[in-house]
Amino acid sequence: MNDPRFEAAQQLEALEHTRQQMAGHMKQAWWERAGIGLCMGAIVMAMNLPIFWMYLLESVAAAGGAFLYVMGRRKRGFFVSGYREGSTRRVAVAIVLMVYALMAVSALARFHIVPGWVTYPAALMAVAMGFYGCGVWQRAYVADMKRTL
Repeated sequence: MNDPRFEAAQQLEALEHTRQQMAGHMKQAWWERAGIGLCMGAIVMAMNLPIFWMYLLESVAAAGGAFLYVMGRRKRGFFVSGYREGSTRRVAVAIVLMVYALMAVSALARFHIVPGWVTYPAALMAVAMGFYGCGVWQRAYVADMKRTL
């Protein structure tokens, strides 16, 4: 008869091994990070365009995001929600809030509350934030996976 504590310890060790493997598979290519940044920048830029062009650019950005999701899942074999519990949730929420703020600035430019040129640096900031934010999120995920249970 097996000792339940021994079996539990073996299962915990197997779980730790799996977490370590998942952390090793989560390396994003630079072009994936750049693609996410470009999608974010396009959404911010779209807020200052006429309605037709706004919806068109947002649709292209959404399709680009879907493409990156499919390619990433195919490459890694799994997808991890940015809103999973842990430090990655804080990073993801911070990125979303910053993009919403940049979208608001771009929308204010559309209604001539702020100068129209403000949209361009806001979109560039969104691109940089998407690229850099993916790296921060990735490091947070790897750190979460490497923590001992």
